[in-house]
Amino acid sequence: DLNLSQIDIDTTQITGTLSNKIQKLIHLKALDTNSTFLHGTLPSELFSLTKLRYLNFGNCNFFGKISGSSFKKLTNLIYLGLGYNKFYGSIPSELSSLFKLETLMLGPNQLTGTINHIKWDKFINLRLLSLHTNQLSGNIPESIGMLSKLFELDLSSNSFSSGLPLSFSNMTNLQTLQMRNNNLKSIITTTSDTTSDSNSNSNLDSSSINIVVPGIKIFDVISKMISLQVVDFSENTLSGSIPFNMFPLLKDLRVFAVASNCLSGVVPDDICALDEIKDSKSNLEVFVITGSGSGKGCRNYFWEGSAFLKKYNFNGYYTKNYLSGSLPECIYSLNKITDIYAGGNRLLGKLPDKISPSIKMVSLPYNTMSSIVPKSFASSKSLELLDLSNNEFSGTLESFKDTEHDSKFILSLSVNYFSGKFVVMPVIAIVIVIHIVIVICSSSNSSFPVYHCFHLILDI
Repeated sequence: DLNLSQIDIDTTQITGTLSNKIQKLIHLKALDTNSTFLHGTLPSELFSLTKLRYLNFGNCNFFGKISGSSFKKLTNLIYLGLGYNKFYGSIPSELSSLFKLETLMLGPNQLTGTINHIKWDKFINLRLLSLHTNQLSGNIPESIGMLSKLFELDLSSNSFSSGLPLSFSNMTNLQTLQMRNNNLKSIITTTSDTTSDSNSNSNLDSSSINIVVPGIKIFDVISKMISLQVVDFSENTLSGSIPFNMFPLLKDLRVFAVASNCLSGVVPDDICALDEIKDSKSNLEVFVITGSGSGKGCRNYFWEGSAFLKKYNFNGYYTKNYLSGSLPECIYSLNKITDIYAGGNRLLGKLPDKISPSIKMVSLPYNTMSSIVPKSFASSKSLELLDLSNNEFSGTLESFKDTEHDSKFILSLSVNYFSGKFVVMPVIAIVIVIHIVIVICSSSNSSFPVYHCFHLILDI
């Protein structure tokens, strides 16, 4: 039927290539081949379908360069999905002529180069921009911060460097900011026009150079993005500390992740401030600061360049960046908290007596936390993971006696200072790692040998 206006073969077993006869479907407005087995290059005839508004080729096996001269003909597009394919080369500047676009998804692919040559401010209707998992590099253009309608931005898993542009502080509608796995620093940049014509606005970013804004750091800008729900800057080279007065401003924040960076300082206790205000509750669900001071940008490797490394492919590293102090106890009892990942930070402190009934994952290995494991953690029926390994917890395991957990519950208590009798937990399929440093070694259970009282590593 040549009068077709929509073709949707999403998630089917269809294979083959796109036929050049597609040009006959002159009334086509929507084409969705997402998650099919189609492959090959995009036929030039496709771009004669100028009524197309929705074009989704995601998760297929298409490849080739993205032709700017071809795509610019599709000026009615509001949705363009090319992710999860094998497109390569640079992102063509001609895409900015698609000013009606609301969604642009170009990742994952194998795209390379910078993105400063693109007039991002021309995408005046853009609500979702995803360039994740490519090989893009360079600075993040200031013109992206001018996308006032944008609610989701994903630039993760690339090689972007420098810092965030100052213009991002104007993105008050942005809800999701995914910057994981880049080379970003804590600095804030702005642009200085290098063209002689002060009225020239042909390309804000390509004709400009980046200048560091003194006295402003990345978290200062994030604090102004008041609609943020998801913030992920894990696996970068952020430095400095997480500031006070940021979390109370981000009232909708659900996910905060800064794992594997070069941060130091304390975790601000005003993370719980919203729960202390009348008729207000924190929305925080996931808090991830694992190894926040030992990221790839601040590691000093012991055997770098040595024959030992070349022969055995073994290396270790140290870092001078660590968080100090303790994790605020109030975080464990936040109304909506589900996941806390804070391992590898040398944190002090103890576990509180009260935890939220919503909490599922607590991962605190490789810190210097101490005291006993409270009954609230041992008997929590919502917990699916409790990892307290490589700390300085002590006391007995009596708090776990006769507790019931889900069959998928994972408990890791390795390398601590627990002592006394072993307890049996009535769970059908539980994974328990008790790699304990025994200090007081006694057991009334005949299935375990009696150990003399000295430090002993015991695996069960």
